Amino acid sequence: MSKLRKAAWTLLKIAVVILLLLGSLYLLSRPWYYRLGYFGARISGTVRVEMDGEVYDLRAEDFSTVKTGRWEGRLSVREKADGSARVAIRAVDYGSYGFYLKLDGLEQPIWISSYQYNWWNVTRFELLIRVDSAAGTICFESAAEDLDEDGRWRQEPHSETLDLSSDELVYCMVSV
Repeated sequence: MSKLRKAAWTLLKIAVVILLLLGSLYLLSRPWYYRLGYFGARISGTVRVEMDGEVYDLRAEDFSTVKTGRWEGRLSVREKADGSARVAIRAVDYGSYGFYLKLDGLEQPIWISSYQYNWWNVTRFELLIRVDSAAGTICFESAAEDLDEDGRWRQEPHSETLDLSSDELVYCMVSV
């Protein structure tokens, strides 16, 4: 085999490998992949807390959850340099999923939840919690987004203010 022919075969093999890689990336970015082949955390987002106007540094030990099965409720928390935390919950079925957040200075933990309407939903969220001790209130501001049937991300902002003297501090991020 001549050197020219050998070089052509090598270039052809490289081109086929590149096309296979690009095809794989294309297929993995499609909406149906999230429904069928997505094995990551189906609920994930960032939690930030301001306590009386000051940024509260969240720690992984501030978070806990209730495990309802082998996979459900699996919670992972990653602390970020800006004081916020990246939270991920492996939600493999429809239903309510959430976590407790215990903050220094509050008597009771906060239950934060999101509802999965389908087993294949993927929800991303941003949550800001503002605690005002002087006013005795806690304000939740969230923006949750889901992937719809047409492959578009839909976003719905939601906010709620609770009295710190309430028996329970419960906030549900509306899943769109």
